Amino acid sequence: MAELREAQKRCAKSVVHKELQRRQAREKRIQEALTMKLFNDIKPWETRSDEMMKKLEDLDKRPLPSLSDSLKDYGDKLAKMKSDIQEILNDATEIKKWVDETTKNLNSVVLNSEAMAEVEKLSTRCQTANTKCALHSHQAKQLDINLKEKMRVDFALCLQAYLKKHEKTAAKMYEDSFNKASTVDTPTFAKFGKKICKEVQDFEGLLHYAVGSTSIGKEHFETLAKCNYRCVKRALLTDTLNVRSCKRLRRVEPEEMVEVVSKHEADPSSNLIRFKGRTVDGVEGYVTITGNKGSAFFRLQQNSYKVVRETVFTDRFPMVDFKVTRRLQEGDLVRALTPPTLEEKSNLWRLKVQCDSNDVEVGWVTLKSNQGTTFLVNADGIDDNMSDDDGTGDA
Repeated sequence: MAELREAQKRCAKSVVHKELQRRQAREKRIQEALTMKLFNDIKPWETRSDEMMKKLEDLDKRPLPSLSDSLKDYGDKLAKMKSDIQEILNDATEIKKWVDETTKNLNSVVLNSEAMAEVEKLSTRCQTANTKCALHSHQAKQLDINLKEKMRVDFALCLQAYLKKHEKTAAKMYEDSFNKASTVDTPTFAKFGKKICKEVQDFEGLLHYAVGSTSIGKEHFETLAKCNYRCVKRALLTDTLNVRSCKRLRRVEPEEMVEVVSKHEADPSSNLIRFKGRTVDGVEGYVTITGNKGSAFFRLQQNSYKVVRETVFTDRFPMVDFKVTRRLQEGDLVRALTPPTLEEKSNLWRLKVQCDSNDVEVGWVTLKSNQGTTFLVNADGIDDNMSDDDGTGDA
């Protein structure tokens, strides 16, 4: 009897062992089949991943658009950059979606380490692509701002050349071109603008950036004919473009205005972006916009000003026999119609402004009192952060 029970036990163990072997063999076959299927399925995604990383490598190495480029080249480079970023992000999204779905379906199956390593490689590549594209997208936003700056400068220079050719002031050209209309809309202005600066494609963007409105009057037109940079850190005005061989003409102090005389150029000796300008005392020379360590020396003078201390809005430029037409409160925004101009009798810097794009009232305000109290600041300069530079940009 005992021998029979022992035999039964051995038989049961044998059955269990054989069943275990069969189950393990079955699981092995399933694992091998799934692994083979995964290797086959992953091939097109690996190819797409390789292409994505190649696009990303090309994007990393590609020179960024420069202010010294033509408007068309700058716009084309920026459009290509944005398009490539979006393509890479689309690739990363679709690849990651496949990885997540595949991983979820295989959650209960243990594949060999080589197969899973390939899946993890795709996931890591997607993470890398997303991280780098976020950096490139941030760059593209700044390049968009730079494009508006370039468009503003190039159009002003083209308009100046057009006025000189026809021997007319901006006011006279406006009256003759637009039949003395009080205001003109963007499509009407664009027809005129395309004649003098064909490279500008976005006239609505130009007007909004330059004068804060999509319809303009004579005074806005006069604003478009001039373009100034504001010094934000002491810089040098030099006689030639090349910073290695130039001679210093004079220093430019913070808050000084430099009128743009020629388009942005890249200095061949340093690759710094410079332009030829004219200071308020009539001296012409070259200045550097940004130093080789990123410090800003000049910023394009925006037409928006913010009131930082309550002041008055007057009906005329001279500080005699004027009438106060309204009071400006802290936080109010105004749009400049002229560069800051020195009122000699009072020795105050005055500015002709419009209260906002929906207000037709025009008047004069004082930027700073004789005691040094600041009433208005250029809107782009409220949060200026002056960093140190090695001085190369000073040239």
